[in-house]
Amino acid sequence: MHPLITHYQQQTRRAFFGRSAGGVGTAALASLLARESAAETSVNATQPHFNPKAKRVIYLLQNGAPSHVDLFDYKPQ
Repeated sequence: MHPLITHYQQQTRRAFFGRSAGGVGTAALASLLARESAAETSVNATQPHFNPKAKRVIYLLQNGAPSHVDLFDYKPQ
């Protein structure tokens, strides 16, 4: 048998979706970047639609917390 045919027959579903996820992600990123570049070229993109009021920003990164699925407390009653 041809080695390419045996490779396709031995490929699992999980491996296929794992490899194709990178291509789908790349296509989505290209689509988002195209929208942003189109928005930047518009006339109204230079000025915000409101006067900014924030002087400072606090950014919290809480790494290591439990999943939202683990924190769900089901109460049937």
